[in-house]
Amino acid sequence: MRRTGRSAPSWPFWEWYFYYIPAMLLLGMLVVVRAVLATRIAAVARRPWPAVAAGLGACTLTVGVSWGPPPANFWDGGVPAAAAWIEENTAPTDVVAVGDRAGYLSWLTGRPTVQLEGLVEDPAYLDVVADQRIGEYLRVRSVRWYVQGDDLPGAPTVALPDRAGCEGHLEPAQGGGPKSAVVVCDSDLAYSVTENGYRWRVWRYGD
Repeated sequence: MRRTGRSAPSWPFWEWYFYYIPAMLLLGMLVVVRAVLATRIAAVARRPWPAVAAGLGACTLTVGVSWGPPPANFWDGGVPAAAAWIEENTAPTDVVAVGDRAGYLSWLTGRPTVQLEGLVEDPAYLDVVADQRIGEYLRVRSVRWYVQGDDLPGAPTVALPDRAGCEGHLEPAQGGGPKSAVVVCDSDLAYSVTENGYRWRVWRYGD
């Protein structure tokens, strides 16, 4: 992730973003609104109903296709278990740092969360990543737990030859810009769950 402006990162705009359900519903309703307005504003618009039907059909199809739980191999399969462990084994005031896929987990736990990817706290975080000062950043915010959700076999880590049993996990995981390593050790791994090819882990962090 690198800055292209004060707070705009160079982020790949993947095609699946276009499938967000609210966006699809909004676009479908815009067709309906446009057709209704056409009937009132333009007297010559004598056949608005095909457009209305198309818009309503798009909304109905979107809801019908998206109704129900996510696919069995979806990435959030292990999130409820990880969130339950956090709720049971951490204090309500413990600060948790999470990278990619943080939203669902933080919503379930209700813990104060420092998000290391996506909608981060402020533009200053981009400087932290570029300067590789993420460890200092987490200490200043009194982070007690570091959580990572990853595809298996997992993203490459930074080897630390001078610290046996420890490694650096690069944040943010996505994007092609600068990254900074969160250093954790095997002895601090408190929880791990693997489900449907995805793994969620929780490490003790800080004091």
